[in-house]
Amino acid sequence: MPRRKKKSDMEIAQGILLGYVNVLDAVFTRATGKNIKGWLEEFRRQPRELPPSAATAVKEPEMALDWAYAIMGLKTDAPVEEIKKRYKNLAFLYHPDRPGGYDEAFKILGRAYDRIMKEKGK
Repeated sequence: MPRRKKKSDMEIAQGILLGYVNVLDAVFTRATGKNIKGWLEEFRRQPRELPPSAATAVKEPEMALDWAYAIMGLKTDAPVEEIKKRYKNLAFLYHPDRPGGYDEAFKILGRAYDRIMKEKGK
């Protein structure tokens, strides 16, 4: 009787990985209705950028008024002059062109100022 060849460690590892890949693909197919290979092909065919109409349709939700006042460190009954002065001082601190400026903080500050001024009717 011929002697059976013993599997090497590499062949055993490959078998284990193949089994794992098959199980993973089966679970993914059950969860999404598509196998991984089909999903990847579909993903590669999709456009990388949103069409212009879809890109302009996405807007950030309006900031809550109490958040806007809290961001600027003002009371809700602050007069317009005080709001403008506080905005100018904070914008000076957070402007991205200044040393230590922070772009995201400057954007949030601008949104807060716009929200308060909209409420004040200015």
